[in-house]
Amino acid sequence: MFCEMGPNMKMRITKLYRLTLVLSLAVVPALIRAQTTREQSADPNRVVVRLSHPSQPARIRLQMLAGSIHVQGYNGNEVIIEGAGERIAEGDVPSEARGMRRLSQPGDVSVDEDNNVVTIHPGFKPTNIDVRVPASSMVSLKTLAGNIRVQGVVGELDLESTNGRIILDQVGGSLVAHALNGTITANVVRLDPDKPSSFSTLNGRIEVTLSSGIHANLNMRSDQGDIYLDQGFDFKPLVNSSGSASKSEPDGMVKLKMDKTIHGTINGGGVEINFRSFNGSILVHKGK
Repeated sequence: MFCEMGPNMKMRITKLYRLTLVLSLAVVPALIRAQTTREQSADPNRVVVRLSHPSQPARIRLQMLAGSIHVQGYNGNEVIIEGAGERIAEGDVPSEARGMRRLSQPGDVSVDEDNNVVTIHPGFKPTNIDVRVPASSMVSLKTLAGNIRVQGVVGELDLESTNGRIILDQVGGSLVAHALNGTITANVVRLDPDKPSSFSTLNGRIEVTLSSGIHANLNMRSDQGDIYLDQGFDFKPLVNSSGSASKSEPDGMVKLKMDKTIHGTINGGGVEINFRSFNGSILVHKGK
C-alpha cells in the first residue's frame, strides 16, 4: 500500500515518522528524569548519591556558613545526605499559620557528583547536615559557625571550623584539622605513613588519642598553654625550647630565634604529626 502512494504523501509520512521518533527519544528520558525526581523528593531531607566508580574512593566536599556537620563512614558505596531539607518544628511555625499545610520547600541543599567527586551545596540557610560516606573517602569540610564531627572515616580528612569544635572518632589516614575558636578532640586508629597530619587551634584545647601502634615524629607547641603526654608512650625528646643563631646582622649583632616547639618521637619515630595551639593546652593520650 505504501508503494501505491504518491511521492508527496510518501514524503509527508516519512517526515511524520521521523518527528514521532525524535519526540519519543526526547520524551522517554524526560519521563525517566521525572520519575527520579519524584523518588528523591519523596523525602526532601534525604539524598542518595551513586558514585561514578563505586569501587574507588570518593571525595566529599562541603562548605557552609552556619550549621554543624556530621560525617559517618560505613561499609557501602553510596553517599547519603540527611538534612537536605530543614525540618520545621511546630514551635517555629508562625501562630497565624498553625494548622495549615506548608507548600514551600524549606531546604535548599543541592548535590553534584562528577567522577566520584561529590560536592554538597548547602545554600545560605543555617542547617545541620548528616552525611554517610564510604569509610575510605577523602573528606573536605569547612564551616564558619558550627561543629564538625567525623566518625569511622579512614581515608583523608581536611577539616576547618572558624567558630566551633572538631570531634573525630575512630578516624585514620591523613588528618588535617584546624579550629580557630574551638577545641579539637580526636581518637586516631591509624595514620598514613607517607603524609603528615596536623591539629591546630588559635583559642582551644587539642586532645588527641593515638593508637598504641602508631610510630610518629611529634612537633608540639602551645604559646599560652601546657603540653601533656601519657607516660605509656616510648617518647624520646629531640629538641626542647632551644635557641638558634642566624647569621650576623649588618651592625655586627647576631640574631637569636627561640624555638618553643617540643620535638620528639614515639615508638621509634615515623609519620610527622604537628600540634599547634596559641591559647590552649595540648594533650596526647595513648590508646589501645
